[in-house]
Amino acid sequence: METDEDTSTHKVDPTIITDPGARLAFKLEQRGIRRLKGERHAFGVPEDTDTRFVRRRSCRNYADQIVTKEQLGEVLRSLSQRHFDRLPFPKYRYGSAGGLYPVQTYVGVHSGKIQDVPAGLYYHDPRTNELVATGERSSGIVAGQAGPNVSLIESASFALYFVCDKSAIEPLYGKDLGVMFAAMEVGAMCQLLEDQAADLELGFCQLGAMNDRDLRRALDLGDGYMPLHCIVGGFVPADQHDEEALIRDFSSYEKQPKSDVADQDFGTELAEFLKDRLPNYMVPQRVVSCRRMPLTSNGKIDNKVLIDLLEDEQPSKEGTSAAREIATQEPARHQGIIKNANDADVEVLETKVIGWWTEALGGRNLRSQDSFFDAGGTSLELVRVHRLMEQELGAEIPIVDLFRLTTPHETALYLADLQSRSAKAEQLVQKSAETHQSVRPENPAKASRSALLTRRHNMSSAQMEDA
Repeated sequence: METDEDTSTHKVDPTIITDPGARLAFKLEQRGIRRLKGERHAFGVPEDTDTRFVRRRSCRNYADQIVTKEQLGEVLRSLSQRHFDRLPFPKYRYGSAGGLYPVQTYVGVHSGKIQDVPAGLYYHDPRTNELVATGERSSGIVAGQAGPNVSLIESASFALYFVCDKSAIEPLYGKDLGVMFAAMEVGAMCQLLEDQAADLELGFCQLGAMNDRDLRRALDLGDGYMPLHCIVGGFVPADQHDEEALIRDFSSYEKQPKSDVADQDFGTELAEFLKDRLPNYMVPQRVVSCRRMPLTSNGKIDNKVLIDLLEDEQPSKEGTSAAREIATQEPARHQGIIKNANDADVEVLETKVIGWWTEALGGRNLRSQDSFFDAGGTSLELVRVHRLMEQELGAEIPIVDLFRLTTPHETALYLADLQSRSAKAEQLVQKSAETHQSVRPENPAKASRSALLTRRHNMSSAQMEDA
């Protein structure tokens, strides 16, 4: 599922992790899984040959081929109802709270992408499996997505918009439960569509964080309706529903550019803002955008690196520049690492890290403060780097940490600290073993015999003194 935030219309929560590496590290931790120590009963893990894990996936690349009316019809048939003679209510292939089915499906057919179906917005009538023209978008595309989602929705053949009619559920469940149950219903609908996509030679991708203002306007939705979700689809040949396609799709998605503060052109606005508040000589002539400051090994601002950035980066517009990502999201957390790092070791390791990165990224020229992800790296390349590190250093390295250490310099500091701690731990173990050996107690039988002889000797000495 895509979840790029439209920052122009949403307030960004400052507690949300935004650094690409840190986000990947968080996902890798699988925090949703509890680590319990209770008694376990095994049932066997899924087989490697189970293709269901590959066939159900988010497809972000679609073939330049028209989707047939029959293909779209099968998709919509999955969301249609069926009547049974002995049942009073219609039946669907997915569940809904109380059998109410308050979620409506609207279809955006994109221009020239569906056979015999004109572009535009439609309401899907689940009773007859028909599309009813509605709305005011002749292209079939509704605005409201951001980042990579914009190009994704434009490349798709169609989009499904799921909208809750609150009047169809709140009278029985109330406002809060009604929305929650409607969201659960949408989840069941999307799962059903994705599970059958490969059989239809289609692919789907769910899009999150959509601004619904244009959708409301296009479909004339009042306050009684709540847009919940969007999923896009397109033609994906049968031979593209395999593991290799899964890896390619994942890699291409990670390499898509993400909007960032370092890419925004706010230098001119900042200069105008400062002119009204500062003397002319204090207004900066050039602004270099930087997500975070580079630090020295002592945790202070690295002025030399800042100067290098100014010299290396050519301004794209007057007074502005897009600086590369430097350091990681929380530089302060490396204070403890720096204490145990030896400068010579760090320099050697930094060279090795650059070599590992260069090999994984296909020979790109890298420097100590370059960001792995800005240089084109993804989690797939970082896994290869992790494997190279462990093989050459002969040590276990938590891969989660590598996602947070996105520059060669920080990675070298971390590895130097890791080696230092490992060496000290070995010294302590060896010293403890030597101490234990030097004070090792005597054999119990031998100790008892020695004590008995000593006592006899003392008794004999006392008898001689009495005599």
